[in-house]
Amino acid sequence: FSVLAGTKDEIDFIQPQALISNNNNNNVAAPSIPQVTNDAELQRIAAIETRASASAYLSQYEGQSGAAIVYSKLVENGVEAVNGFSGGAVLPLLDQFHPAHPRHKGQKPIRWITNSNESSAGHIAEGYGKSMPIDSEHKPVGVVIATSGPGLTNLITPLQDAICDGVPVVALCGQAATNAPEDAFQSAPAVDLTSPCTKWSYQIKSAAEIPMVLDYAFYVARNGRPGPVFVDLPKDLQNQVLNADLIDEFVQQNLMETLLEDGFVRMQNAAINMGTK
Repeated sequence: FSVLAGTKDEIDFIQPQALISNNNNNNVAAPSIPQVTNDAELQRIAAIETRASASAYLSQYEGQSGAAIVYSKLVENGVEAVNGFSGGAVLPLLDQFHPAHPRHKGQKPIRWITNSNESSAGHIAEGYGKSMPIDSEHKPVGVVIATSGPGLTNLITPLQDAICDGVPVVALCGQAATNAPEDAFQSAPAVDLTSPCTKWSYQIKSAAEIPMVLDYAFYVARNGRPGPVFVDLPKDLQNQVLNADLIDEFVQQNLMETLLEDGFVRMQNAAINMGTK
């Protein structure tokens, strides 16, 4: 693991004890693991294992930028075509789709379709979500990408249509940088605007969040009563490169023992507040 929370003693404690053989080839149990009957101790062990698993999972994406991670998650979720419209706040992500990008190494990238405007892109993404086969490896979903501000607001109508009709859509929009002033160019309260017309709406706060946020976004869009999900991507975090320090910071802030019952606090609270429709 690039990051492994918990002390060596903690980690050793949770490792399964192997059986050892004596000279008579009879299996003799190694020193027994203490019986855990205390809820607090069980919680402590679960927290150690959870932090270790989360760190190992996130380390797969170490060295990738936020935008590269988003593209990787699209590939993992079987996305073959993305509809959208360009804009300054989402250019780092759009670069990932270019056939000449070195990540493709001669392989065909996800098909990028530029539409006449963001609203058209959203409705066509709905069409993909409705028409994809339901017996394929991945459940149906349409993906739309737009820029911040008016690019985002042009998506409100297709998002509302998708929530009314139960259409699985994942909408990804650029946003002004996290260090930009509130009145920055094309900045808009994207999560507030999209919460009423999506199953879940969330703004990224670190590149380390992106793998799990995208996993959750596709799960929510496709499962239960399908519907649209929105993820807001500040431009500076699209360019942020995931490293061990960011992974450690994310794990420590979200998976400490005192937070275990809350899980990923901000993500869970966002889902609870929206009722994950």
